Amino acid sequence: MVQRFIIVDDDATNNMLCKYTIKKAAPQSDVQAFEFPATALRYISSAYNNTIDQTKTILFLDINMPEIDGWDFLEEFSKMNDHIQEQFIIYLLSSSIDPSDKQRAASNNFVKDFLSKPLTYADVSKLASQNI
Repeated sequence: MVQRFIIVDDDATNNMLCKYTIKKAAPQSDVQAFEFPATALRYISSAYNNTIDQTKTILFLDINMPEIDGWDFLEEFSKMNDHIQEQFIIYLLSSSIDPSDKQRAASNNFVKDFLSKPLTYADVSKLASQNI
């Protein structure tokens, strides 16, 4: 079973590093990266609408992005049908050191955890093994 990952971050360099780290830790994985959150939301809405897969997709979401930030993304995600929502495990992946971001993440039902950038091999290995 192929492990799926989605990265939503406006920083192309971070996306490249995340893809590299994920592929190193989970070589058989499918990794999609989006610099524009609106594009990611459209992709999720269409690609996951008719799928039934027991392996959940791990989504790494940045908080601080222009136009649509991570909180706005989560708000739009909350409007998707349950069938789509149930296919995801969302981790905020941010360089934010603001304690209120961590508190807000902890209180959001869609956010599994808050991870600090950069994404590490150990992070991916742990998350992928939990999701098999």
